[in-house]
Amino acid sequence: MFTRYGSYIYTDILLRMLVYIKHIVLFAAYLLVCIYILVTGRTSTIAPFASMGGMYYSVLVFPRMNQLYEYNLVERTVPKVTYVLRGAFHYLLFKHHPPSSFAAVLSVFMVLWFKDIRFLIRHAETRLGKIHEILYEEGIGKRIAHLHLRTYGDDINNRFHVHCFDCNRLYLEDYTLDASTTALAIHNYRCIRRDRKTPRSLTDAERVAWYASSNEAIFVSQRSVFLLTPLCVLVCCMVATKSVDLFRVYVNHSVLLLDLATVRLAPKWNDVVVDMSYYLGLVVVLLVSSTASS
Repeated sequence: MFTRYGSYIYTDILLRMLVYIKHIVLFAAYLLVCIYILVTGRTSTIAPFASMGGMYYSVLVFPRMNQLYEYNLVERTVPKVTYVLRGAFHYLLFKHHPPSSFAAVLSVFMVLWFKDIRFLIRHAETRLGKIHEILYEEGIGKRIAHLHLRTYGDDINNRFHVHCFDCNRLYLEDYTLDASTTALAIHNYRCIRRDRKTPRSLTDAERVAWYASSNEAIFVSQRSVFLLTPLCVLVCCMVATKSVDLFRVYVNHSVLLLDLATVRLAPKWNDVVVDMSYYLGLVVVLLVSSTASS
C-alpha cells in the first residue's frame, strides 16, 4: 500500500514538473544538435533553428521564467513568444522558396489565431456559467433572462425578437415553475459533468438542459463559425505551401496537424507534444538533408 501511495506521489510530482522537465530536456537536446552540426560540418537551411531552440530553452530553464511560462500556459494560452520560434522553423524550412515560406509562417499564426479565439470563447463561457451557477445556488429567486440560447421556454416566449440572445438587453426575472425545472436540470447536469459522467438517455428537454450545462449556449451564438474561420484560412495556407522537396512539405503539415490534433488535451500535454514535434522535425530534416548531400 505504501509503495502504491508513494508511486502516486511521484507521478503527481512529475506531472506538476512536466513543463520544466520538458524545457531541460529540450535545452540539452538542442545543444547536442548544435554540437553535431559543428563537429560534422553538415549544413542545411534548417540548421540555424538548432541554435535558436538552444537559446530559447536556455532562458526557460531558469525557474522564474519557467514559472511565468507555466502560469500563462495553464491559466491562459501558450505564450506568444513560442510562436515566434515556430514561425522561424517554418520559414527556414522553405527559405529558398519565398511563397511557400510565407504561407507556412502564416499557417503558424492561423493556429495561434484559432487557439486564442478558442480560449476567449471558452473563458467567457466558463465565467458566465459560474455567474449563473452562483445566482442559482444563492437562492436569490431571480435569474438573468436571455442569458442562454434557446434554453428557457420563458425566454423563447417573451423575447423581443428572434435574435434577442445576440443583443445586450439582459434583465432579472422571477423563476416560474418551468424555469425552475430547467435551472435545476442544468445545475444537476453541471454536477454530472464535474464528475466526468454522461447520461445514458435523454429526452428532448433534457438534451437541451444537458447542452446548456456545457456553457456552450451562454456566450455567443454560432460559436463554431468563429472557430472555423482561422481553420479555413489555415487549410488555404497549407495548400499554398509547395516546394520541390515534398518531404519538407510533409514535415510542415505534420507539425501543424499534430498541434491541432492535440489541442483538446490538457494545455501541458499539448505544449509538450508540439515542442517535441518541432525538435523531431528539425532532427529528421537534418538527417535527410545530410543523406541527400552525401
